[in-house]
Amino acid sequence: MKRLSLALAALLTSFDSFAASGGSPAAQWNNAFARDMLQKLGEEHRGENFAFSPFSIVTAFGMTYGGARGETAAQMEGVFRFDGGAQVHSELAAWAAAVKEAATGEGIQFRLANRAWLQRDWPVREEFLRVLQEQYDAPAARADFATQPETERVRINDWVYEQTMERIADLLPTGSIDGLTRFVLVNALYFKGQWKFPFTKTKTGEPFYVSEDETVPVAMMYGYLWVAHVATGLAEAIALPVKNSSCCLVIVRPNPGKTVEEVLTSVADGDFPLAVAEWNVSPEGTDVYLPRFRLETEVELKKVLQRMGVVDAFDAGLADFTGIYLGPEPELHLTDAFHKTFVEVNETGLEASGATAAVGGVTSVPPVFEVNRPFLFFVMEDSTGSILFGGQVTRPEDPGGSQGEPSRDRLLRLALSEGVGQRTFTVELVCDTNVKDKLILQASSDLSKWENIEFTVNTAETLSGNRSRFNLVGEIPPSGGDALFFRVRVALPEE
Repeated sequence: MKRLSLALAALLTSFDSFAASGGSPAAQWNNAFARDMLQKLGEEHRGENFAFSPFSIVTAFGMTYGGARGETAAQMEGVFRFDGGAQVHSELAAWAAAVKEAATGEGIQFRLANRAWLQRDWPVREEFLRVLQEQYDAPAARADFATQPETERVRINDWVYEQTMERIADLLPTGSIDGLTRFVLVNALYFKGQWKFPFTKTKTGEPFYVSEDETVPVAMMYGYLWVAHVATGLAEAIALPVKNSSCCLVIVRPNPGKTVEEVLTSVADGDFPLAVAEWNVSPEGTDVYLPRFRLETEVELKKVLQRMGVVDAFDAGLADFTGIYLGPEPELHLTDAFHKTFVEVNETGLEASGATAAVGGVTSVPPVFEVNRPFLFFVMEDSTGSILFGGQVTRPEDPGGSQGEPSRDRLLRLALSEGVGQRTFTVELVCDTNVKDKLILQASSDLSKWENIEFTVNTAETLSGNRSRFNLVGEIPPSGGDALFFRVRVALPEE
């Protein structure tokens, strides 16, 4: 039984203009899928926090669609709204390029990375590889899944961790890659920006009404801000613009007496207007109160997509991926699909992107907009009208008011030596330049007992953002077995 794995990582940190929606075919596909998935996730996570990135999921399955044929391809067309044919890939490529160009300005970090890993010596159609490279900028790397599945899993996870600026770790869980894996497709999306109009105050211990019977204390941010606004009989929404970017964060708050579940259904049905370009923008500011929050969520993507209609792709007896490989592979199918999302909203910025919808009603901007009960959020990219991220917050989790830098014990990920079987090793890693002299290298043969080992550090490459690529070189300790794992930690100052 041959296998395909699909992995997606999406990251949002924070985010000028409210531009007109482009409404490209790919943006429309993305937004329709986003509404459908929002409905499914709302049903599965009633009363819970969740986040997802339709942009990331649509991009990854666009790559997968390039190898699908027959009913497998038809089901993807139905769920993702693809028109069918080769133009799907060119439309998705043009859309992704437009989003990236519009979203990226001075001070904005935007990363969109695609990558494919193929089993070594596995025959793959040149046409499929050409689509990946030319339309998705997804280079294909050869991997040894057959004999080194765990090594390759760590390798892929490290790539995702680096592409998402150390926000999304362990995208592929233990056991997700095995000797029968033949192909892994990965999409990683990262966005970080500062508010055009920052929040100026934060008060902790403010009540947030999870329900009529329960409140929780939150850190409530305040700012006198210039925002776009829309209101219906069901809910109100504002859009907070990001500096030097076409992105904004949309917050949708239910009206008194209405529930977040009712609002979610309205958005999913396309009844609530998300076209920010058509909202009202007043020359007067608004007192905005918004809880500081952070979400780190993992979606059971395979389960959700099967419910939405992508069924054959995950069935060994029905999947048709004959557009990928040369030769007989009768049971090649998707064994799973993984999706993680990180979203943080604080006083200085957020991570998000855009969407397009019909306007239901426009009113004057309110003098006060307070969010003290469950709400929906969307990150919109206005020039294309695309929803990049979306989710629901029912119980805000406070990130602590910082810029949310990674904790020190996660600065560096587990790395595997390429010199297994030799007495010397080299471990390559990427981390903050200023921790070079604080690194601790440990080795283990079974991932349970670790011992410190001596090493030297060589700077291989200086990167942007005060980061560097280092090579750690040393000798394998006598206790080292044939398969040796390394992990790197940062020495913490004494309390």
